[in-house]
Amino acid sequence: ESVTLNCGYGQGRSVREVLAAVGAASGRTIPTVNRPRRPGDLPRMVADSHRLRGLLQWTPRHADLATIVRSALDWEQAQPNPSEPASISHTG
Repeated sequence: ESVTLNCGYGQGRSVREVLAAVGAASGRTIPTVNRPRRPGDLPRMVADSHRLRGLLQWTPRHADLATIVRSALDWEQAQPNPSEPASISHTG
């Protein structure tokens, strides 16, 4: 059985905030284009990790966006082939 689980810590961040954090952590400038919100775009979206917490007793390790981004970049760079997507499997 496959399930979709959201990882989050209950705070929403804008795309602009995430890109700024990635740029700061990576030392790179990420070009952006400001556009109006498209029809149907939600003004705010926050991950609900209730199901993940219940099924796997998961809790977020970090709540600070800069720490989350730095941790993700460190993990990505530690992979044997960082340009290839990670493969995660679950058995049991």
